[in-house]
Amino acid sequence: TMPAIRSGRVRTALLLGIFLLMLLGNVLTPYAVDDWAYMHSFATGARLTRFGEIFPSMAAHAQTMNGRLFAHFWAQLFLLLPKAVFNIVNALIFTALIALLARLTQPEDERDNLILLMIFCAVWVFVPAFGQVFFWLDGACNYGWGCVIGFAFLAPYIRLLDRDAKKKPLFWILWMLTGFYTGAYLENMAAGAIFLSALLLFGRRVLCRKKNGVLPWLPVLASVGGFIFMMTRPAESMKSGAESSLASLGTGLVAALEKYRSLAVLLVVFAVSLVAALWYHARREKIYLAAALVLGSLCANFALSVASYYPERCLAFPAVLLIAADAVLLSELFSGKAKLPVLCAAAVLVLSTLYWGVFGFADITNVYLQVRANETAVTEAAVRGESSVTVPYIETLTRYSALYDLKYLDTEDAQSWPNGAMADVLGIGEIRCEPETAKEAE
Repeated sequence: TMPAIRSGRVRTALLLGIFLLMLLGNVLTPYAVDDWAYMHSFATGARLTRFGEIFPSMAAHAQTMNGRLFAHFWAQLFLLLPKAVFNIVNALIFTALIALLARLTQPEDERDNLILLMIFCAVWVFVPAFGQVFFWLDGACNYGWGCVIGFAFLAPYIRLLDRDAKKKPLFWILWMLTGFYTGAYLENMAAGAIFLSALLLFGRRVLCRKKNGVLPWLPVLASVGGFIFMMTRPAESMKSGAESSLASLGTGLVAALEKYRSLAVLLVVFAVSLVAALWYHARREKIYLAAALVLGSLCANFALSVASYYPERCLAFPAVLLIAADAVLLSELFSGKAKLPVLCAAAVLVLSTLYWGVFGFADITNVYLQVRANETAVTEAAVRGESSVTVPYIETLTRYSALYDLKYLDTEDAQSWPNGAMADVLGIGEIRCEPETAKEAE
């Protein structure tokens, strides 16, 4: 076969390319919406200036906003530092996600660069609200990093099922910390990861007829503890307690199914690959792992049936789990008898990525220039001693821009959110925003 497929140099070049591409996307994504708010302490409302102020801010956050304290701790920390630090860290974390997915979905001895490339392309093409999940500071700390944390927690369970890679007792005891952290990080990611870790242990017991013992279950229990810790913060009970009847659950289920439909292509690929894998007698463990990943994805999606609202960025973990399931089966088929269909799928994916890459970066750049122009207008007005400034609203074209589907600024009320926080950071009394349509009408 083609030597480039297994070459270490090619893998390094691919990962470096992915890192640089993501770094560029991060550099071209300015602070937006929640970022302005998170530059302030939730305890005092004043601008954060020191590391120590984050802790009382997060304590207040748990009372009024939500229970995702770890994720928002990172957001507030990186908002204290120069944006360049976040740009580099975030691009590294995304690259780590792709590398981790490629490792977990393939056998140890046959790491194919083709599968690595396909995983990156699939994430680029299929993750909804891509810019909010992987470029936007506040969004990435929650959703993008949530994906990495979920997979890192699941890694030993996947290896235990897949390769019977046993760990020492001390590992499982320390992994309880990772479990708690995962459970308390992001609501629907935690639900999916907890369910999936139990499915993987269950599969090993039933499918492979191997005893797990009690130790691997301890981090699973710790993650349940973390989840309970997050969901019992006062702010969470205010959110979900608003309405929880059977009727609203039914509405929520339908809404979650409607959102999940945007991942239809990934489900179709899974269905086709599953039939092919069964036809070619692929390894049982691999087929079970792929099916478990899909069930985990469904769990992470339908966990949001009880949420008060379901933004597209919450689909990140369900989408990445489906991509992992497809990668497991396609990697099995590629190392077996079905190389051609996998190469064809790769060609289609690379083509789509080129299209959405060009289109996406054009949009990211366009939005970046508009945001920068608006910020310049605000700071110049402040220098002139004006107390109020009006800027145009910004429209986006693609899901690669962080502002896609977000409220850039309030066009009705200059005192409302996020205008107030942004005005405070940029040093002006108020920022008004006029919709583009109003300007055209004149």
